[in-house]
Amino acid sequence: MEKFSSAHILNLIVQNGVKVANDVLSRIRESVKYIKGSESRMIKFKECIEQVGGEKIVTALIADVPTRWNSTYEMLNRALKFRRELAILQLSDRNYKYYPSEEEWNRLEILCRFLQPFCDITNLMSDTSYPTSKLYFLQVWKIQRVFIRMSNDEDVVVSSMANKMMDKFQKYWEEYSDVLSLGAVLDPRIKFTTLYFCHKKIDAYTHDDKMENIKASVYKLFENYVNINSSTTIDQSQDNTHSSSQGSMETRGWNDEIFDKLFLHNQHLAINAGKYELDIYLEEPILVIDNWNSFDALQWWKDNSCRFPNLSLMARDL
Repeated sequence: MEKFSSAHILNLIVQNGVKVANDVLSRIRESVKYIKGSESRMIKFKECIEQVGGEKIVTALIADVPTRWNSTYEMLNRALKFRRELAILQLSDRNYKYYPSEEEWNRLEILCRFLQPFCDITNLMSDTSYPTSKLYFLQVWKIQRVFIRMSNDEDVVVSSMANKMMDKFQKYWEEYSDVLSLGAVLDPRIKFTTLYFCHKKIDAYTHDDKMENIKASVYKLFENYVNINSSTTIDQSQDNTHSSSQGSMETRGWNDEIFDKLFLHNQHLAINAGKYELDIYLEEPILVIDNWNSFDALQWWKDNSCRFPNLSLMARDL
C-alpha cells in the first residue's frame, strides 16, 4: 500500500506543476489527436516521415491520459522525436494548426529532462515488488536537486513550474526524509559519507545539523535493538539454566549456580558490547561495486548477520 500512496503523491505533485506549461501541452495533445483522427492524415504524416528518411511509424505518436502524468511525459517525449516530421506536416497541410513555436519546442525539451527523474522513480515503485527505503532516498534526492536547478531556469514558465512543484514536494520530503536517510545509512554502498554529500548539495547551511540528528537517530534506534535482543537472549539462557539445574540437582551444587550466574553476567556484558557493531560497520569503507543496480542490500545483511547480529535485524526492518 505504501508504494501506491507514494506513487499517488508523486502524481499529484507533477500534475500540480505541469499545469503551468499547459500551452505547449495542448499543442502536442491536439497534434496527436489531429494526426490520429483520420486515415488520410496518418498517411500524409507517414509521407512526412519518409521525407525525413526515418523508419519511425505513425503509431509511435501516443495520446496521454491527463490524470496520469507519466503518460503525459511519454507523449511529450515521443513528440520530440517527431519534431522535423511535424514541421514538414505544417508546411504541407494548412489545416494542421497546432505546430509548437520554437520557444515552445525548447521548453518541451527542458520539460522532458525535468520530468525524467520522476519517471524513473515512478517506474521503480511500479516495477519493484518490494522497493526498499535505500532505493527511494537517492531517487528523491535526485528529484530535489532537479527542483533546485530548474527553479533558477531562465525560462519563466519552467522556473514557475519547478517552484510550484517544490512547494508541494517539500511537505512530503520533510515528513519522510529522516526515515529514508536511515535506510540509506544502512546501505553499505552509501553510509554517512554519501549521505553527507547529498545533504550538503541540498542545503550547505543546515546539512551539519541535519547529519547530527540522523546520526543520533541511528544510534538511538540501534540501542533499542540491542536492548530488546539482549533481554530476549538472557531470558532464554535463564530458562535453559533453570531447567538444566532442576534436572541435575543431585549432581550439581551451589558452586555450579555461582558459575552459571557468572556466565550470564559475562554474556550480558558481551551483548551490551554489541553496540560497537554499528561503529564497526560505519568505520568500514563503503562498498564499491561495478553494477550498482544489481546489488541486493538485504542479501548483504543476511550474509553478514553473524558479524552484525543486531544491526542486520535493524537493517532488515528499515
